Amino acid sequence: MVEITASAKKNIVKRLKRKRQLYIDETGIVPSSFIFAVGSIHSKRVATLHEAGFEVLEPDDDDE
Repeated sequence: MVEITASAKKNIVKRLKRKRQLYIDETGIVPSSFIFAVGSIHSKRVATLHEAGFEVLEPDDDDE
């Protein structure tokens, strides 16, 4: 499963867990992975999402 958004708010873990559970309940299929692609996210939220079993794709930090 893939979720794409511009930014991640405080309640993102709760929202993604709910979406994952709704999918499981409706289809009976447990997704092998859940990817969260985001344009802007705080590093603490990334860590929390990883702990909850979500893969996070975020923009590279361009220092050039």
